[in-house]
Amino acid sequence: MKKITQIAFAFAFALFLVSCKNTKQKIQEHVSNYNNSSSIKGHGITSTAAKAFLNDNKIEIRIETNLEEKRCQQTGL
Repeated sequence: MKKITQIAFAFAFALFLVSCKNTKQKIQEHVSNYNNSSSIKGHGITSTAAKAFLNDNKIEIRIETNLEEKRCQQTGL
């Protein structure tokens, strides 16, 4: 029984090591999944895209629309 437990533990540990991902791999996977999905849809949205900056550990998500920009007037008090 002890031998079976040791083999099972060794197998589980090896599986754990194989499945580990570092931050850059996780960012790349997230960006790839985002770009392959239609995650944001709505009135006026023409396209969305994600871009990874691996050295900075950042993701940029760009949303393009065909909506007009409205400017608000500021009033002084």
